Amino acid sequence: MKSHPLHRGKILIVEGDPIFCDLLVRLLSEDYDVETASNGQDAVAGLMPGYYDAVLIDLETAEASGGQVARAMKWIDLPLVAVLIAESELPETDSRLNDFDFQIQKPFRNPTTVSEIVALAMQTHETRAIAMYS
Repeated sequence: MKSHPLHRGKILIVEGDPIFCDLLVRLLSEDYDVETASNGQDAVAGLMPGYYDAVLIDLETAEASGGQVARAMKWIDLPLVAVLIAESELPETDSRLNDFDFQIQKPFRNPTTVSEIVALAMQTHETRAIAMYS
């Protein structure tokens, strides 16, 4: 039986493809509180500072690019960690990564890798929040 920390962490998934969205929810909901948005506009409009620890954003969301969504969300909530969801791994020199802290590739061939990246995102959020609010 897995033990859970007192703070489970909150994740928002911004993914228009219901199959990938459902897969991520099932993969992450055992360890985190997970909510979803089907497009970037809804995600940004509903964001409250400090509510989420991390957001997983599809590279091409409806109405805006994933980078635009990540940038807008980080402007509202500075310690928020943005994880890019892309069809293929982008090289570190790709400017589309500028607004993201981590990236995961779909389809999700290795669920453990996704879980490890999300765990790193949560640690990064905690570090940022402590640094900003101490």
